[in-house]
Amino acid sequence: MMRQGPIPALIHGMTEYAAGALFVAAPFLFGFDSGAAQAVAIVVGVGILVVTAASDLPTGLARIVPVAIHVVLDFGTAAFLIAAP
Repeated sequence: MMRQGPIPALIHGMTEYAAGALFVAAPFLFGFDSGAAQAVAIVVGVGILVVTAASDLPTGLARIVPVAIHVVLDFGTAAFLIAAP
């Protein structure tokens, strides 16, 4: 069992839905010039929305993905975004 982090799971889930939507909308809101940057932002945004909706969190819709896997995917996404210029 994972311990509760500093952010409640409900707030974490709601924030991830907002972040996913912002990632999808960012190329259109901010006028990305690079096709690769547009693709990465949209793919990451859709990925965040899918993982959040499938996670076993209070905001999860399908509750298929265990919280431990969700955490690993969060860290993996963060590492990917840091490495992607």
